[in-house]
Amino acid sequence: MPCNYFAQEEEFRFATVPLKINVGEQVFVDNDDLQVAELLQAMKECKTASSTACPAPYDFAEEYRKADYTFVFTISSQLSGTYNSAVVAKKTVEQEYPSKKIHVVDSKATSAMQMLLIFRMKKLIQENKYSFEKLCQKIDAYQKELGLYFVLQSYDNLIKAGRMSKTAAALAGVLSICPVAGENGNGQIQVFCKVRGAKTALKRMVEMIKDKMPTQREHLVITHCNNIEGAKYVAECAKQIYQFAKIDIFPMRGLASYYANDKGIIIGF
Repeated sequence: MPCNYFAQEEEFRFATVPLKINVGEQVFVDNDDLQVAELLQAMKECKTASSTACPAPYDFAEEYRKADYTFVFTISSQLSGTYNSAVVAKKTVEQEYPSKKIHVVDSKATSAMQMLLIFRMKKLIQENKYSFEKLCQKIDAYQKELGLYFVLQSYDNLIKAGRMSKTAAALAGVLSICPVAGENGNGQIQVFCKVRGAKTALKRMVEMIKDKMPTQREHLVITHCNNIEGAKYVAECAKQIYQFAKIDIFPMRGLASYYANDKGIIIGF
């Protein structure tokens, strides 16, 4: 999702600290200028394993110094060193400026779940009735309630990057069998079931929301990599089963597209 989606808000300043994606000799910076189509094409043409590089603590510190109060939502610490970099920067800046307050949240996921955390943080800030410490408590509790599932049509990059075992994804693409995977509660990837056909997998993914949602949730976020039709199908399936007050669909940014690959769908709830 573009950074400027939130930048237009006057209540707070929103910024991203981008990772880098190395594909062969090309380096893609995951910011608003990145063209996902170019990234996907480079990945398709590259014969060697690609990689990602998390931001340095210095990159986070530069942003922290610009505000008195900062909330940070990182990709899962099980997938990237980004969380650790953010924490190191927090300690550095708080030593320099003892009055600054910084809270780093390990989303234990990526993409859609990070967006849910940002939306909730925005809502809590706008209510204008909580101290910084209380905001930290509320957003940490909210993170523990969230769930994330995904259906990918290619698991190549997750396997190459060591984020998913070859055994876990062995049936992906074989006989049109499609795994439904997600975050296991500890920020790690788990395959929950395998079904035949991508469309069936998307419907099954939606049905599985109830397994992690004992109470009704307000918001469903769907992110997609070059698959708006698949995202709309997921939204329609969700409307038939649940009573979400809001369902949002967004295109993935660079890093999510790198892991999800072409046609991937991620949902957070």
